[in-house]
Amino acid sequence: MTRALIVKELRQHWLAFSLSMGLCGLGVLLLVLVVASEDSGSWFRVLKQFLQTFYVIMALVVCNRLVVREYQGRTQLFLDVLPISRMRMVVVKYLFGLFILLAMLTLVFAGLVLLSIRSEQVTIRFLLILAACSYAYAWCVYSFFFLMGFFGRYRIPIYLLSLVGSIFVETMTSLEWARFGPFALLNDRFGFERVTWPAEALQASAGIAATFVCLTAGLSLLREGSLAAMLAERMSHREKVFVTVLLIGISSGVVALDEQVAKKPFNLPGGMVARVDGVTVTVSVGTPSQEKRGRRLARLLASDIAALQDFLQIQELPRVFVVQRGDLDANRYERGVLDGAEGLLIRANFLSDEWQRGRFQSWLVRELLILGSGKRVSYESNGWVLDGFSLFWTCRDASPQLLDFQMLELRAAYGSQQGFSAEDAATWLTYCDRVGTDIASAVAWYGLISLHRLQGEAACRAFVQSMLDCEVPSDIRAVWREWQNPLATVMLRETKLSYGEFSRTWSDRLAALEIFLVCDVELLARLSGNPCAARRPRLIADGPGQWRLPRARLPRG
Repeated sequence: MTRALIVKELRQHWLAFSLSMGLCGLGVLLLVLVVASEDSGSWFRVLKQFLQTFYVIMALVVCNRLVVREYQGRTQLFLDVLPISRMRMVVVKYLFGLFILLAMLTLVFAGLVLLSIRSEQVTIRFLLILAACSYAYAWCVYSFFFLMGFFGRYRIPIYLLSLVGSIFVETMTSLEWARFGPFALLNDRFGFERVTWPAEALQASAGIAATFVCLTAGLSLLREGSLAAMLAERMSHREKVFVTVLLIGISSGVVALDEQVAKKPFNLPGGMVARVDGVTVTVSVGTPSQEKRGRRLARLLASDIAALQDFLQIQELPRVFVVQRGDLDANRYERGVLDGAEGLLIRANFLSDEWQRGRFQSWLVRELLILGSGKRVSYESNGWVLDGFSLFWTCRDASPQLLDFQMLELRAAYGSQQGFSAEDAATWLTYCDRVGTDIASAVAWYGLISLHRLQGEAACRAFVQSMLDCEVPSDIRAVWREWQNPLATVMLRETKLSYGEFSRTWSDRLAALEIFLVCDVELLARLSGNPCAARRPRLIADGPGQWRLPRARLPRG
């Protein structure tokens, strides 16, 4: 009778299994070609990628054919009248699917061993470790999908809940899934570990797989299998609505709970702390002789951020931590990662003589707003507002010690010469790639300058406040707000100016600036395939060893 069951499975599913295995074979061949071109050092990298991708897909297909289609098609009712126990039927299905998947895995494993013999040191212990990790992972994955097949119409919601739950557990606890159970078997050491057995990961994977098997047996035999048959029926419209609402509610609850969890405060040892109107900035210098400069920088940054909060009407921005790094270039800044802590960690070489505080402050404003809004303000649809405001805010006092206005105007004129239109503002990231980040930021800065001169300070401030609002929660409500308040709607509401009219004014003013600085723009050196064809600016001698560019401007008006 067992043989008859196996023949029945082969006749029913041989075409689907053959096509799936053929596609997996092509996928493995593609992985081999990719690894061969990259020269990663081990052919068994193909085995890891195969287990993480094509094997999972194949396991899902096999379990769907053996379990889901069997119960949805009610062919198990025919088996119920045969003189065979339900337990034997489930065991045969389980072992039949497991045999197919392990046979495919064995073929891939054997082929990679033959490829690796010529280029790697392959020992018996190494192959045993590799085989134990591969087959334990394969058993655990197959057992999970086989169990999910008995949940029938509820298996997809369970997949989604499992994904959301695993992310929530990893976020809220110290558990790292990459170091647990079957996930730990395919770590970075897979294909290279030749001595140490991953005993804990193997035991955990075996325990998890055995638990899945026991749950499968219990679910398939519960109420003589009628429960599995009932779950296999298709969802009604009412059930689909209920499950959708439940998933959305659980996801929203997880996001809300994550926002309410207080993160531990970050401590920067030896840092100088400055507090201004609720804003805290900590600067770490590292050398006692430079503590005065560090304390002065902390006060300046805290005052600037406090004024920024008041200008944009933001209740709170993340705390700022600045660390001196002498190995960085003067105008290069790096963001650090604060796992489980709140704040913005920055590495900068602010003790360098070439360091520009204005350039740093404009970069800091941009990063603060991105972090404070959960990256919402950095969406491409309003990206030019963020890039332009970082310069607009730093230049608000017209202080030449912070930023060079002539350089910003020259960059904006150069950006206009390269071509700028309203379509470029809508596809801001593409425009930044075409002309460069500094040039694009200067063009955006001139756009806000034009809006300020056209409609006044109050209208410009209201527009920026609405576009860079950091009080919107980082969940589905942020998406809803963006959909309800596009840039054109916000501009018309806050400035009484249509976006089309503003775009034309912006382009016209950029063109006028380009004409005014035409001589300076023409002096800029340009890249060319012919070195002799590159423009070389004429230099004027101001003294021994001192040279400058001529500034030939057209008369205003």
